[in-house]
Amino acid sequence: IVPVSEGCLGNCAYCATKLAKGKLRSFDKKEILKNIEEALKFGAKEIQLTSQDLGIYGLDKGKFLLPELLEKILKIKGEFRVRLGMTNPTFFKKIQHKIFNLMKNEKIYKFLHLPLQSGSDEILKAMKRGYNTKEFLEIVKNFRKNFKLGILATDVICAFPGETKKDFQKTVSLIKKIKPEILHVFRFSKRKGTEAERLKDFPDRIKKERSRILNKVWLEILKEKNKKYLGKFFSVLITEKRKNSFLARTDFYKAVILKEGDLGEFKKVKITSSKPNYLVGKIIN
Repeated sequence: IVPVSEGCLGNCAYCATKLAKGKLRSFDKKEILKNIEEALKFGAKEIQLTSQDLGIYGLDKGKFLLPELLEKILKIKGEFRVRLGMTNPTFFKKIQHKIFNLMKNEKIYKFLHLPLQSGSDEILKAMKRGYNTKEFLEIVKNFRKNFKLGILATDVICAFPGETKKDFQKTVSLIKKIKPEILHVFRFSKRKGTEAERLKDFPDRIKKERSRILNKVWLEILKEKNKKYLGKFFSVLITEKRKNSFLARTDFYKAVILKEGDLGEFKKVKITSSKPNYLVGKIIN
């Protein structure tokens, strides 16, 4: 895990991260590259670039520096994979084409973590998210167009103060439309010192109900999506040893569970079955 910055440029009504982490501080490019090279020297095969918002890296220095940083990382010799961390639509929309272009390199996972938070423009405005659903959908469309098997992860906050049934239904519809491979559903909870702390909260039963509906919709999407992988062959990187199995990742960051393997090895596998959150594969010799 290699952090590239701390803090953010957002002003979200519900978020305490900015209060804790402060304004954006992008770390020195040379230092980041040195950390990556050292990790690779010690046998690392997967580099996860993290921050509160990856897309804004460099903006405290006056420009978007993520594309430049990735270009430098891709010049590092060796066989390894890079996973890009969470990035908010507000700023990512401005560099999406450059990033998708770089993502075509085999060293970068075809993986995008782009938080939605709500499918209602009214709620996004109340949350002070700085983008609308049309802009979010445009990024998703471009990602899907470039990477047919790409993995889209997104986040949703349900029962934000003022979220009507109609607003919530818009979120459900948008999730059905974008069909994310990964969905994190959060029930709104007040954070001390935030703007949303003053707003009228929903009772827990409504939060639980909305959260349950979203998760059910998402599991149905996964059940359908995972069928297309059965019997197919993929190249994977084995990234983690578990109790009686190994976790591997395809080039598009799909999780594959294997019975055998060696950490850090690239293998060809055949997908034999699937569960909602992962595929099950067998190494082909």
